[in-house]
Amino acid sequence: MNHQQLYNQYLICKRKVTFQDELHGKIEEVIDVPQEILNFIGLENCRIDTINQDELILINNSLTELKNIFPKAYYSILRWTDGLIKVKPIDKNWFGSGSYVEFMHCTVFTKMMFNFLPPVTKLPNGNFFGAQENLYHESLHHQISKGANRINVFDRSKSVYEVGEIYISWHDKIWPLEQSMQAFYVYRHVLEMRLFFAQNVYKQGQMHDLLISAAEIAKSALEELQLAISSKIKTFDPKIGLLWEAMQTLQPDEELMLDINELNVGDRTSTL
Repeated sequence: MNHQQLYNQYLICKRKVTFQDELHGKIEEVIDVPQEILNFIGLENCRIDTINQDELILINNSLTELKNIFPKAYYSILRWTDGLIKVKPIDKNWFGSGSYVEFMHCTVFTKMMFNFLPPVTKLPNGNFFGAQENLYHESLHHQISKGANRINVFDRSKSVYEVGEIYISWHDKIWPLEQSMQAFYVYRHVLEMRLFFAQNVYKQGQMHDLLISAAEIAKSALEELQLAISSKIKTFDPKIGLLWEAMQTLQPDEELMLDINELNVGDRTSTL
């Protein structure tokens, strides 16, 4: 099947489950999709996994708490996420959550989502923060992907992961520009969230210490990405420069809008 056929099949599956509504943000189950869809987005090593009742309760309780404590993240999740798919890697290459430009607005996650903050922080069992941040994290990717697609900033004839351009020290890998720019935007906002929860929710104890450490890691990643991308941004298409400027101030509840009609190579401006 081609991409459009797979996407149509995904949409049929998605109709079975989504967030109940934007006021309550409750989910009943997760999407069950054919293996071909996972293969298409590069998850050949994963299989669809069944969410258990405890996980479902944990996600919904996490969303309820998030709405009361940090509503900007809650509404970002509901606005930019249409559905959830739970998978299980068949090897040891575990991850917490992911989003893919081929299927925008769908968050893929594993059981590790509840106990892991990218890039390295492990959380204790039973906490709400793992689900809260990871769902927020992926919603921010969805937000940027939608805006970038609408104005055709990046060449979609190539895989978003095909060409490496930015060195990422914490993974010891070369990332493509789009992935690096999205990481910058995501870390900008999860840094704020980690500090807020450490200062206002988990004021002491293990979770406090873990979130402070995770915030320091996010700050270091943010600074590294800012420097690496800024040093190369003028070598790319001017539309990418506009996107980069917009991402410095864009908020999770805003639609990404760029004024490309009046674009001049020497005068890069953005309209949010």
